Amino acid sequence: MKTRVFDPFAAVRETGGCTFEPDVGWWTQCESAPQADKLGRPFVGKRDAIYIPTLQKNGHPVASEIVESLKKEARELGLDKTTRASGMWILSETNQVQAETIWVLFTEQSINKTRLKNLAVKIEHIANQDCVAREENGQLEFTAGLPAQEAI
Repeated sequence: MKTRVFDPFAAVRETGGCTFEPDVGWWTQCESAPQADKLGRPFVGKRDAIYIPTLQKNGHPVASEIVESLKKEARELGLDKTTRASGMWILSETNQVQAETIWVLFTEQSINKTRLKNLAVKIEHIANQDCVAREENGQLEFTAGLPAQEAI
């Protein structure tokens, strides 16, 4: 469940990541109600969204042309709202916390979930990520473990 957190660093340590959106504040996805109560206050979200990173998993920038192309593709899926956000997570290669600017493209309308998932897998590969987040009806999902052919 989505949870506005008291301490984003504690949330990163416990859940693996945390996002700051200007209209929401710092939030994370919790596995259970007790975890949510420990870290903050749960809230309801119903949007479909994709998260576009600006840094690769090795800490190097994602080319701005790639970021802009991915934002365009997300808009073509029907993700008609954009917010510049910040994200923090643990890098798999260094086990260090990485903070970066991310772009969250979203809509309150339902879009094709297969196409949304495929875009997330595509972003994972061309932006050199461990995984990429997306929201389906407000539920945070990740690409980790999805096969590359899903992006076709």
